[in-house]
Amino acid sequence: RVELKGGAGKAGSSSRHHQDQHHHYLRANTRVVVTGLPHSCSWQDLKDHMREGGDVMFVDVERPGVGIVRYGSYADAQAAVKLLDGSIFADCLGDVQIRVRPEEADLGGGSARS
Repeated sequence: RVELKGGAGKAGSSSRHHQDQHHHYLRANTRVVVTGLPHSCSWQDLKDHMREGGDVMFVDVERPGVGIVRYGSYADAQAAVKLLDGSIFADCLGDVQIRVRPEEADLGGGSARS
């Protein structure tokens, strides 16, 4: 009787942990890393450029030259990589070629948070 309650709690906790991992996996697979950006690039400029790949949900310029873009779906993220990797990003200082790749290539084990 007490074992059933404890067992159910453990199973629920395990199931919730699995759902959290699955959500993290799906979220990570909707994100792309953009490199080679001009240092003057704003998140708004990056968002405008990356819309060609699909439905952009979030954009951040993490540090000069590097941005993160989250798409609404895995398919949009994959399309962005295919369409925009090697594309020309127009900036007021000139045009530069950018690289776009899936973020999961940059992820470690993800075990730092538990």
